[in-house]
Amino acid sequence: MMHVALSVDDVAGEEWFDAIADTRCIRAAEVTLACLTENTEIIERAAVRGIDLACVRDVLSSEESRYFSDIPLRVRQSVARTLGQRLIRCGRAGVRTASVRLGLERITEKEREGEIADRVAFLKNVISPLDSCGLTLCLTVRYPMERPQSREWDLAINIVHDVMHPVLRMGVDVFPSELDGDFDPMAFVRNTGMNLGVLRFVYEPGLGETLAASDLARWNEALRWHGYRGGIVFRPRPGIHTSIREVCAEVDAWAGIIQS
Repeated sequence: MMHVALSVDDVAGEEWFDAIADTRCIRAAEVTLACLTENTEIIERAAVRGIDLACVRDVLSSEESRYFSDIPLRVRQSVARTLGQRLIRCGRAGVRTASVRLGLERITEKEREGEIADRVAFLKNVISPLDSCGLTLCLTVRYPMERPQSREWDLAINIVHDVMHPVLRMGVDVFPSELDGDFDPMAFVRNTGMNLGVLRFVYEPGLGETLAASDLARWNEALRWHGYRGGIVFRPRPGIHTSIREVCAEVDAWAGIIQS
């Protein structure tokens, strides 16, 4: 069964939780790994409001993610061990999916084979202790790709295939405002469904960006048709014109479409 979560901003987390608690259909949230593991009270605060912390994003810092290739091997092995331990604690706390970026957009064709091998080795070290904790790690890519010549998508598929472990899947950040008018969710899910662990809709409500109910219904139909059982996360980018309660009300309506 698909689970729906609202991705919340660390800074205003308490306000987000209060607003989510007043919705009808949203009962799960996504937070950063740092927020979950460094804020010992967050699990209790969410539980009091009946909110599951089902998803974790930003498993590595932005610097570690973007410049992964530049991290020395010894340091990389230490990062993998520490990250695996933190993810085990997340799984035991009820987290279902955790998303990681590994600087795929910076890999050149000349470096391709070696960089894939480095990331496969890293991810194998991370996921080796995760079998028993019920958590899926998702290697995140962007859609649409920022540049037509980007190899990010192809690299992610190759890495997931080479790791070949049920704990590792792909996570896709979809930017609805950038999709072509003839975009077909059914074809998209058909091509990614077997590898997909979390589908995240990223948008900026402060700029008027949103998802049409008709488009979301098409996504829902495609996901159900292909038996998708992963996470669906709505990720509103915070802005100065963002009303947290208005955002939650809108996402609540979208969650109702998916759960209907």
